[in-house]
Amino acid sequence: MLNDLLKPLPAMPKMSREQYTAYRWRLVWMLVAWVVFAFAFYMIWEHTGTFVRCILGVIGYIFVPGFSLIEGIFTSYETYVAPYEKYEKK
Repeated sequence: MLNDLLKPLPAMPKMSREQYTAYRWRLVWMLVAWVVFAFAFYMIWEHTGTFVRCILGVIGYIFVPGFSLIEGIFTSYETYVAPYEKYEKK
C-alpha cells in the first residue's frame, strides 16, 4: 500500500482551452477558500483552547496551498499546451 502512495501521479491529460480556463478558475476559488478559512481561523484563535489550536495548526499545515497552485493560476494556456504539442510533433 505504501508503494502505491509513493508512485508518481499520471500526467494530466491535455485539456482544451475552455477546460483549462475552468481548471484555473477552480484553482482561484480553492485559493480564495483557503484565505477565507485562514482568516476565520485567525479570528477564533484567541478564543480557543490548546487542543483546538493544535487541530487548527494541523489543518492549516495540511491544506496550505503550495507554490504550484499559485503558479497554475498564472500559467497561460500556451505554456500549458507546449509540452503536449512538442510530444505530438515527434
